[in-house]
Amino acid sequence: MPQTGKELDVGDITLLEPNIHAGVKLMRSMVDRYYAKEAMDDLNKVLFAFAAYNAGPGRVRSLRRDSVGS
Repeated sequence: MPQTGKELDVGDITLLEPNIHAGVKLMRSMVDRYYAKEAMDDLNKVLFAFAAYNAGPGRVRSLRRDSVGS
């Protein structure tokens, strides 16, 4: 989204390279913010970040919490 591109300071996200750069920076920030201290390997941290990107970090947190109680 344009606002996210501005926040990530990557340039014009309608162009290919800045758009890819924005995606990488966004995924890195999500891993760092939500999963850095989680007891999981790096691959799973990235996969959870993808899930959080699509479903929202609160929803993923809720689903993880619910699955532990099962």
